[in-house]
Amino acid sequence: MTIMRIYKKVLMHFFLILYNPYILYFFYFRKKKSRSSLKNEQLKKLKKSLIYSYENIPFYKKCFDQHEFNPYVFSNQSQLEVLPILTKDIIKDNIEMFRPIKPILGCKAVTTGGSTGTPFAYKMSIKNRQLGMAMLLQGWGLGGYNLGDPVAILAGGSLVSNKLTLIARLKSYFLNLYKFSSYGIDNNDFNDYHQKILHIKPFFLRGYPSAIFLFAEYLQNNNLKPGFKLKAIFTTSEMLFPKQRLFIEKVFNCSVFDGYGANDGAISAAECINHNGFHMDSERGLMEVADEQGIGLNDKQGKILGTTLEEKCMPLIRYDTGDLGVISDNYCPCGDEKLILKTLQGMSADYLKINGRIIGPPVLALLMGETSATNYQIEQTSKNKIIINMVYKDKANILSDQESITTSLKSKLGDFELAFNIVDQIAVLKGKKHKFIINHCLKDSIVKS
Repeated sequence: MTIMRIYKKVLMHFFLILYNPYILYFFYFRKKKSRSSLKNEQLKKLKKSLIYSYENIPFYKKCFDQHEFNPYVFSNQSQLEVLPILTKDIIKDNIEMFRPIKPILGCKAVTTGGSTGTPFAYKMSIKNRQLGMAMLLQGWGLGGYNLGDPVAILAGGSLVSNKLTLIARLKSYFLNLYKFSSYGIDNNDFNDYHQKILHIKPFFLRGYPSAIFLFAEYLQNNNLKPGFKLKAIFTTSEMLFPKQRLFIEKVFNCSVFDGYGANDGAISAAECINHNGFHMDSERGLMEVADEQGIGLNDKQGKILGTTLEEKCMPLIRYDTGDLGVISDNYCPCGDEKLILKTLQGMSADYLKINGRIIGPPVLALLMGETSATNYQIEQTSKNKIIINMVYKDKANILSDQESITTSLKSKLGDFELAFNIVDQIAVLKGKKHKFIINHCLKDSIVKS
């Protein structure tokens, strides 16, 4: 280890003592616990949060009373099912009622990236923000990360802002993070980034799957070797498709560890070396999977709901993240007894509706995953027309892919107009996550936000 590496590690640890001691606690002092112990700890935090919300947030006082929910006798997670699912629209329509009766110091206004239609503004407490960073780095630890290791980040606005404040720059310096924006990127940018990353020689690369995939494609198309040895790659914020994972791992010669997080719902989960689902964090949020009526599901796909446990500025209870997933009771061979988010389908807001029939993201993801396309986007432009934009590296199977897609969709939706476009890349609206389904006929479509 070079003197500079040692200096960076020591600097980061001193910084964390002052800025975020929770990170040090979860890295060095928090021991692995049994599933029952984790659940009991979470239920205690949940009850405390429910009581606080009832006593301090007008919306929940009204909501709990209407549904005859008594937080003082709360003892089991299933009791939450009498409460309705909380949506962004409900919050926006009642925003004044989500303000605490007494002002809370340290509240910070935050905005989501808008993956479900429109950006969502909410507030976070200092403790919730600190725990969020602690859970993130703890998740990286499953991929071999140690505090102070250099990490290069290639992503858009939710991870890399084009206008970094002095405080943000200092924070990145102390945490040994090097950020590169993926907005409007072209080959000249990739060339510049490659040279800078060569100089940095990071141990890890983090970012949007699409951005890292394009970077890997740039290197391969130009017969370039990465020139730096990565221990692992961490992907986040977008769906990671199997073909993307395989290609990225091939080019960079290391494993990809995918992660899931909904900061507004205070929930997060990360892959371990077994890549058998996501280990769910339980310290700052409760993750549920429920059906449309809010009834909890186990080993079945449903809506992913988040309930904050350490938030006093704007607690959210049974908040609809807009994602779909499956929670499993299975245990991972790695020995970590956290619950497993078995499967994940992000961005569930848009769907296709043709001839009165609806087909949603999970089925479409499965259908498109069987093609040779490396990326795609499905647009419904009118009540009877769908356009599928597809990106190919190897174009040998284009016709057969189009034939199988046409047969499958028309067998489910009946007769309609279907067109295909072969494109070099999928356009992403600035500040948005990648949407693989865009329905221009829906009121809350991302293109209208």
